[in-house]
Amino acid sequence: MLVGTAFAQTEKSSTYLGANVGNLSYRNDGGSNELAVNVYPTAGIFLADNLLLGTGVQVGYERLSFDNSTQKYRGHTTTLGLLPFVRYYLPGTGSHRFFGQAQGGVVWTSSRVTIDYNTGEDDERKAKSHDSAFGAALGYNYFLTPGAALEITAGYRRDTNGPERTIGLLDIRAGLAVFLRGKQATIPAQ
Repeated sequence: MLVGTAFAQTEKSSTYLGANVGNLSYRNDGGSNELAVNVYPTAGIFLADNLLLGTGVQVGYERLSFDNSTQKYRGHTTTLGLLPFVRYYLPGTGSHRFFGQAQGGVVWTSSRVTIDYNTGEDDERKAKSHDSAFGAALGYNYFLTPGAALEITAGYRRDTNGPERTIGLLDIRAGLAVFLRGKQATIPAQ
């Protein structure tokens, strides 16, 4: 019964809700301190069996500071992105489900940096930008219960802000997904 129920979660009209964490890092060495994290809440609906159309929001924060004999550097960056995606689950049943995903959207970034040159003068800089973001990933869901799964994705993302700035990113995320059966999804036979 559980095997059939897990399959029903990826049927047409079912709803998907997820939350993933990515780009999680912390470093503290010899006067340098860095912290970075991105959170990706997502939601979608299955347009057909195994075919999910959804959107995700990227919320990110990065902080960097270091001190040396000539200067003190303090900076932080906040990120907000809107990343619609399409995902296809390989047909199958059971607790293990693999999928492929493509996404595209826009990411807004705001940065603030303060540099103290140990001369009593501070140099403060602010910058804002928005980038186009496109990527593809492979993923895996392990169903803990018929409606909840651990989720892992690994892929490549390219952020572009005109011809002068293109960044390629290895995009690895992990989190939790909830699958809510739609009204049209079949109920497994008992």
